[in-house]
Amino acid sequence: MAADDEYEVVFQTDLGRAHPDAADVEVLLIGNHGSVGAWKMADACSATASDGRCFKWVLPMTRKSLEALEYKYVLRFKSDQSGADAPLWWPLYRPNLRVDSADWASKQLVIDDTVLTVNFKMYLALPSHEALYVCGSHAALGSWKRDRALRLSRGPDDRWTGSVQLPRRASRISEPIEFKYLIGSEHSATNARYEARTNRLLDLEAAAADDEAGAEASEVLLYHAWDATIVRVVMFHPLPDGFRLGVIGSLPAFGDWKRPAPMGLGHERRTLTGNRARCWELTFPVDGSGVGPVVYRYAQLNTKNDTAVWEREPNRELTVPSTTELPSGVFEQFDGNFVSGMDIDRVSRDILLGPYPQVESDVDEIIAAGAGAVLNVQTETDFYKRQIDWDLLSACYERKGIPVVLHPIEDFDGSSLEKHLLAAAAHVKKFVDQGLCVYIHCTAGMGRAPAVAIAHMVQAENISSAEALQRIKSVRPKVGPNMAVIESVLQR
Repeated sequence: MAADDEYEVVFQTDLGRAHPDAADVEVLLIGNHGSVGAWKMADACSATASDGRCFKWVLPMTRKSLEALEYKYVLRFKSDQSGADAPLWWPLYRPNLRVDSADWASKQLVIDDTVLTVNFKMYLALPSHEALYVCGSHAALGSWKRDRALRLSRGPDDRWTGSVQLPRRASRISEPIEFKYLIGSEHSATNARYEARTNRLLDLEAAAADDEAGAEASEVLLYHAWDATIVRVVMFHPLPDGFRLGVIGSLPAFGDWKRPAPMGLGHERRTLTGNRARCWELTFPVDGSGVGPVVYRYAQLNTKNDTAVWEREPNRELTVPSTTELPSGVFEQFDGNFVSGMDIDRVSRDILLGPYPQVESDVDEIIAAGAGAVLNVQTETDFYKRQIDWDLLSACYERKGIPVVLHPIEDFDGSSLEKHLLAAAAHVKKFVDQGLCVYIHCTAGMGRAPAVAIAHMVQAENISSAEALQRIKSVRPKVGPNMAVIESVLQR
């Protein structure tokens, strides 16, 4: 055997970590090769290492052995005194696992068998003799065989839930998983009826990817409705205790323009500016044939005195396509820029931050706050969406003796911010060098404007971008600039 045909192979999996009795679980590796027990439970391999997240096995193997290898992971309770005759086979990966591909140029191969927990959730009223199942193209969902479908558990308020663990890596699944819900009897799905819609799709690689660099999600929640589409509206807008965001509009779920529907804080996720934060969310089902256009707007709700302040932006619109156009069965509308008034904050001696002015009285507020110059980073798209007459505003500034510069940066666009950040900061420096306090604004004063302020503060005060952000947040906590882009630009 040639020396260059030998490899150090690292198998790793997090199977067993989610088991209710994880501390009592031993994970074994078994397969058709002698180094992994040759399918004999008595000779199955115990993990040689554990990093707190994964069990690992480090084994010497040849390329020929690896290419022919079939294997499985086995869970066994350490407290079980019955020995190797009573293993608990993990109900995953059918048929046996194989090493699909490898970087044969590397002498150490890592075979990553970590998993993603997929949680299914649906609200559906069913009589006691019926139950809800999930069946699909993956073995864990029955391989389209109804007698092997995943049965969901009935909970309160007609809520059905269930979960499976699926291999995380795309090498395990070459294409998205297709699946459908079906209604069967309490004890069997053999004669169950499928929902009348196109197959739903689960892109496992996309679902597993977490937006934070280098990290991955450990589980994903799939929230669906029978013969309907799930709509989720999302907005990032930090609020103090006693306040929450709501949405009002032309749908019953939006209060039919009578009373704003309160939103709830969801799990931490990536915002439109690339940061991670908890966002306000409202999730509800609509008819599967599609809905729209729906007109709506957001409101800030005071839970202490039951009052609401609507955003002063023009009405927003969304159109929900039919289920045939939404293989996932979920439509998400991620909005930004909640503006309810001229909330202006002094973030340094020379810089004020806030939202865009709409009328002359807003300009007066900017001047009253101490501004001697204005930098606007809005774009023509912003002007169009918000019905802003920039020529009229410019003339207003001129009448009041306030110099103003328009330096457009596209909203929620990292490449545009990267391209224009330093030039925008140069305008600020020019005004400051003239002894003027600068009012920097985008639309809501949360993303682009604080990004420019950070760039100026780093250059003018010789502080870090993190310190600049902290100082800004101490007086304007709702900001959320794209720090990844800012730091990348400033480190050049």
